[in-house]
Amino acid sequence: MPLEKLFTGSATAKIIDVLWENQKTDLTLTEIANKAGIHYTSLLKALPLLERLGMVTMTRQVGNARLYKINKGDAMVKRLIKLLDELNARLAERKPVKKVIPVPKKISSSIPKSPRPGLEIRRNLDTAVSRISESDQS
Repeated sequence: MPLEKLFTGSATAKIIDVLWENQKTDLTLTEIANKAGIHYTSLLKALPLLERLGMVTMTRQVGNARLYKINKGDAMVKRLIKLLDELNARLAERKPVKKVIPVPKKISSSIPKSPRPGLEIRRNLDTAVSRISESDQS
């Protein structure tokens, strides 16, 4: 089966994600839709395929509410989760690392130690400007 048929839009992937993240509890259709951030009708369209494939099972019915779980014993679910784990591991390896660049002592010694360095720099500029003005007047 082509991936395009299994993952017809992101609703299917979101359903699998939600059920995997909540694998210890069974969820109602409304809970799945809300946690997945998809419309209820999108869930009703995608869920039958997942059930036919054996990836999702209805665990019980309480009144009118049907509760579902991911089928952890399904070979396809196991492979899919293994693939996701490997992809996440690769992505974690490639995350950019912030590098701390040390400031040379010559530069760091010229940086004001004031808790408000901007104010100190402004004062120094004002002093320099007033000295230039005084020298121009004399």
